[in-house]
Amino acid sequence: MRNNLFGCLTLGKMTGLSVWLGLLTIVLLIFGFILVAGFVVKIVASDLIGKLILNAARPGLGEHKIWPLLVGVAIIAILISLPFVGWLFKALTIFFGLGAVWLLGREALAKSQLSVARDFRSPQDFGSLILGQSLSVIIPLCSPPNRSRFASNEFS
Repeated sequence: MRNNLFGCLTLGKMTGLSVWLGLLTIVLLIFGFILVAGFVVKIVASDLIGKLILNAARPGLGEHKIWPLLVGVAIIAILISLPFVGWLFKALTIFFGLGAVWLLGREALAKSQLSVARDFRSPQDFGSLILGQSLSVIIPLCSPPNRSRFASNEFS
């Protein structure tokens, strides 16, 4: 009896699963951050540096898809490989690149939230997204009754 009561109050065999899933999630998040900090950051920073340099040299050239990235990669590779100060350029690239990735992600998130808010103006629209048409039928049934009908002598 005591064992069954204790099993009802805890997760029972789900405890091990919860712990392993939590640890797996933490490991994947760390791996993802290392991947972003190691590769994606340098690509974003290279693209931004290339756009700045090409737009300064010739306006409009920085809007190309490939050339800014190639110019930025070449410049960052040269700066990072310099002896004695290459580590400083590498650290600056990572810090500025992480900031750029953060700003790009925040901008994309704000844009997606704006489009969701613009697309769904009423609870019925949002309900039809989540549960199909069934919620749009339930919501009007759950709305408060029209009090003006009860205030009149219609039922007398």
